[in-house]
Amino acid sequence: MRIFQLTAFGQRVVRMDGHGVPVALEAILQLLPLDTYSSYQAGLMQVVPGDTTVPVIWDEYKRLLEESHPVQRLKNLNVLNFMIKLKKLI
Repeated sequence: MRIFQLTAFGQRVVRMDGHGVPVALEAILQLLPLDTYSSYQAGLMQVVPGDTTVPVIWDEYKRLLEESHPVQRLKNLNVLNFMIKLKKLI
């Protein structure tokens, strides 16, 4: 499996070695509110068609988002659109 390297896009990277994404997401959501004026507040990268992977961790992400911001919308993005959006953020 190829690991996505965020350092390829940005100069500043905050490392959280030993902490999973749910811990980081929970911390971030305490400090940064979601943009309620956007058509969606969070995006998930779709599983590539034909891949049998079931990303069960998404349920945890959705739970954390719901607890922090009860009214929020998620958008599933294909891999290319996900990477384009990510690059624009950095």
